[in-house]
Amino acid sequence: MNCYGHISIFSKIITYLSGPLCNLFFALIFYFTKIKIELVQINLILGILNLFPIIPLDGGRILKEIVKKIYGHKTASIFMIEFTKFNLIIISLVYSVAILKLKNVAVLFLILYMWWLYLIEEKRTQTLKRVYGIIEKSIEKKIV
Repeated sequence: MNCYGHISIFSKIITYLSGPLCNLFFALIFYFTKIKIELVQINLILGILNLFPIIPLDGGRILKEIVKKIYGHKTASIFMIEFTKFNLIIISLVYSVAILKLKNVAVLFLILYMWWLYLIEEKRTQTLKRVYGIIEKSIEKKIV
């Protein structure tokens, strides 16, 4: 059990939702107070982007918690790394068209950043797989 074992899935999901909800809240405040429209757009984009089901974004963490509750930590970690990779490929293709159409290289940096986050998470998952393999072998030795 990890140090967060006592925290319920509901608490974790509420925590993960707090960031995107704050962005959406600030977008509404900026919109109604007629503060710069750019601040509204930035907060909307950040709030929505953060809900993408990509690890380690909040949307990915929420989905991982749900999958973990059903299938366990190991399966959830492996599933989420593959699901993130699939989503990043789709997002990269869509954003590539946006880069060409909008001629905005900032989108390219966003794509590169998301892939970098994915690579970090993939390394963690590979380590997790090795640890689970060692644990499973030691359990098999004790049984035999």
